[in-house]
Amino acid sequence: MDALTADEQLIARFALQLLREKKLSDDVFAAAQKLLGTRGVVDLTLTCSYYTAINMAQIALKPEME
Repeated sequence: MDALTADEQLIARFALQLLREKKLSDDVFAAAQKLLGTRGVVDLTLTCSYYTAINMAQIALKPEME
């Protein structure tokens, strides 16, 4: 993650904690809210959730890809 800016590292930490640990530390949440605002944190959370749902559907349904 060294090639990422500080803001990008924060977004990556947010996503990794959310998806791997299924929880967010208070400091990561607060930093994300400071950077993105409440609406941005909601958008980021829903984006992570959306792509996770798509991935699960692909695993379960095994659609044929062209």
